[in-house]
Amino acid sequence: MRFLPPGTIHDLWQNYVDLHPENPVSRSLFYIVFNEQFKGKLAFRTKRQHAVCGTCVKHKLIIKSLSGDIYKREAQVRFYHAHLRFQYLCRQVYWLRRASSRLRSCSMGTSFVIVLILDGMDQAKFAWPRHEQVNHSKQFDSVARPRLHVVGVIVHGYFRCLFVTDSDVKKDSNLSIELQSFVLTKLRSEGVDVNRAILNIQADNTCRENKNNHTLKWCGFLVATGRVQEVVQSYLPTGHTHEDIDQWFGRVARHLLHEKTLQTPDDYVSSLNIFLQRAGCTTERWSYCYKLDQVRDWVSWLNNVPVQLVGIGGPGAPHEFRLCRRGPFEGTLSPPSYWRDVVPHDQDVVLALKKRMADSDLMVPAFLYLPWASVLPLVHSGGPNRMTARNPIDLKLNDELTKFAAAVRAPPFCLNRCADYMDAWLAGLVVQLPPLDTSYCAGLCVAVPVGLEVRALVDDAQHLDPSPNTLRLACPAGHRHLAEDPASDWAKFVYPMAIHLWSVLGGAWEDSLSRAKLMWDEGGRAIVASGANHDEALEDGDEAPAAAELEGL
Repeated sequence: MRFLPPGTIHDLWQNYVDLHPENPVSRSLFYIVFNEQFKGKLAFRTKRQHAVCGTCVKHKLIIKSLSGDIYKREAQVRFYHAHLRFQYLCRQVYWLRRASSRLRSCSMGTSFVIVLILDGMDQAKFAWPRHEQVNHSKQFDSVARPRLHVVGVIVHGYFRCLFVTDSDVKKDSNLSIELQSFVLTKLRSEGVDVNRAILNIQADNTCRENKNNHTLKWCGFLVATGRVQEVVQSYLPTGHTHEDIDQWFGRVARHLLHEKTLQTPDDYVSSLNIFLQRAGCTTERWSYCYKLDQVRDWVSWLNNVPVQLVGIGGPGAPHEFRLCRRGPFEGTLSPPSYWRDVVPHDQDVVLALKKRMADSDLMVPAFLYLPWASVLPLVHSGGPNRMTARNPIDLKLNDELTKFAAAVRAPPFCLNRCADYMDAWLAGLVVQLPPLDTSYCAGLCVAVPVGLEVRALVDDAQHLDPSPNTLRLACPAGHRHLAEDPASDWAKFVYPMAIHLWSVLGGAWEDSLSRAKLMWDEGGRAIVASGANHDEALEDGDEAPAAAELEGL
């Protein structure tokens, strides 16, 4: 039995009619074929097992409120069917790319496609300890047992991975980048020529972990340094993201139902590894489960590139981000408004955006996102040099779990391993495993509740599709030296000077950048304000005083 995304058979029939107008099928015939061929094989999950698309709910409520006007009602129905058609077309784009990845076919010249999808699993299924008597005992009914974080990654055609972390490990961009970097490193270690690949990343439409500037910079770094040919980040519409990885999570959940006693997170990892080895898969050869204790601070490292894309979150945000070299868009790039006066380079990274995955046209003209000069500090810095801190455990929860550990240690439960691990975890004394190998990717080399009545009178059909966001490159708030002046001044003086100082003097990149800022504050502003050209100033002999001044800093 396989479960379909939330919906009804009527929705499937309507999608079929919209996508195949040349071969219409009556609803009754569609129902007969579905029941004869797919009954017992495909089914819809019961309500409230998955969140329902807010746009679909609004369409249905408006259709209901327009029952007195058949023309407006039909117009609203057309808007609703168009919404369903677009989400299905977006799914087809993902399915096509998934098939290419499984076949390992070369779709563009010598390049081939690698598609990975990642998502987090329901934490309620991973509360520990897992013990039949403890879980159902009234004595522990009010105890908030720690819940492990579990993230799944499917690299279609290659392998599957489950990553288990303690509940105090932060679920943010650092974790997402860490897992994707590990996946690419593992592909490389298994002999896959990743640097020829077009990497397609399918993820949940959430800004906290995936759809943000940090992951965009990381993807741009991969493209600029030739680790991959290009990266495409894709996101299905909110409420229509139920895909193959959720089906896999369902199999994992069914396996856990048969596990009566799991005392520690390590027990979960061992159990999941046994399940993955037994379950097998026809499309991915290997399956692994890892315990993740340490996560690198990728965000601080990526903040060396002071740029952010404004408008990538919210209802009107794009759902596909393509990062590649200049080649495909040479001659059609929009004039740079942020990276002005930057000399073009073959390794510059261009960003192309689509409102939906299935759209044929770009949301805005492709534009320069990361010049090669802006990536150099990341190339030579050696990657993140520290780990992220864990979330602090609330004092009240700490006291509650300390008492819980003492209770389960005593007879008749006798869960000694659980109590030992919990005491060590609360005290911060758990022996942490080494971080994952990510060497390939660093260094040189508003939903409306169902059933809510519409109280305001709806007079006409409503499209409900959000207006596109206004997208622009801007300076991050943390870089004050860029907030006062346009990026052109920074591109003409501070950043090139920092690169020059770093290449001549060596040392930490942050020191070179600080010195370049100081030189800008002391003399660079006056040069720009007077209209003098910085290159002419260097030719007139200003380079030697600058070096002499630097020695005294």
